[in-house]
Amino acid sequence: MAVSSSSISNRSFAGHLAVRLRSACGQAFRHLFKALPAYPWLIVFLVAYAVLRVTLNLSIGITWDNAIRPLVIGLLIHAFSVLLIDTLYHLGPWPAQDCSEKVDPRPARNLAALSFWFMVWLFWAVQIVDGLQRRGAMAGRPLLEGLPGWLLFNQALLAAGQWLSACLLDLPPVFYQALISGLLFRVLLPILILPLLGYRAALGGFSFRRWQIAAPFLLIGLGAWAANGVSIRSLAVLGLVFLYPGLTEEWYDRGWLQPMLRSWLRPGYAILLTAILFGLLHLPEYVFVRYTDALALALTNMGDVMLVGLVWGYGVYRSRSILPWALYHALSDLVGF
Repeated sequence: MAVSSSSISNRSFAGHLAVRLRSACGQAFRHLFKALPAYPWLIVFLVAYAVLRVTLNLSIGITWDNAIRPLVIGLLIHAFSVLLIDTLYHLGPWPAQDCSEKVDPRPARNLAALSFWFMVWLFWAVQIVDGLQRRGAMAGRPLLEGLPGWLLFNQALLAAGQWLSACLLDLPPVFYQALISGLLFRVLLPILILPLLGYRAALGGFSFRRWQIAAPFLLIGLGAWAANGVSIRSLAVLGLVFLYPGLTEEWYDRGWLQPMLRSWLRPGYAILLTAILFGLLHLPEYVFVRYTDALALALTNMGDVMLVGLVWGYGVYRSRSILPWALYHALSDLVGF
């Protein structure tokens, strides 16, 4: 029986793709098992996370079985995510890079830019506590009460939030207040100041470059989000959540800090420290709002955020772009990943 040329061509393409995929998977596995022992503090973090999570779960009456099972499943999912990112990276046509200084040399150090980033991060943390105090969630006088003009500035932001809530979408005014504040302090301010300090890092990876590496995550997120129904309103909400907290957090943390830390630390440690700082900013909200009577749950969820930050940080490192991960961050917040 005659076989058409198109059938032969399709089998040839499928065979070639299977070979490339097998090769990329092999490279990803080899890279993971080669790189992990070179980062002992990353191993310490993962062990500490596992021990703390199990201990905290046991402290609130959860059985050993129910404490261990979700931990193992979660770690396996995150490990698979890292392998998937690496596999897609090795499948791509872009130049090779690795987690070694030989292939991926450290950029020039810029202490002024790094100091500026940490000052804004510290102000961000203080701003979170100040906001919780003003809402009555935390005791004490608001930390920024004595800052000249701060009260007037917040009143102006809240008034803008009320106007946007009435004219745009009926989301809480405090959401718009946080959106404007985030865009001002964590997007616009770094864009203006960091170049003046000599830091020129291509706008912190502000692009969709190598979006294919994030494609599986985006497809899962978009599928879960669309399962609740797609409408003009839901698209508008997604756009707003993409701006805040998606873009403001991802750009400031993994777009600006992570490359800066690469000047001082090896790639894995730059990703780890960024993830830790990212997780710490969530602690006040978890302790004083979401889990007010369950400190163990607050600490466990903060550890989960740090672990997610490791995966997203690795995705940013491999893709050299922030926008796909900012979109996935928004989708994760909307669907509750």
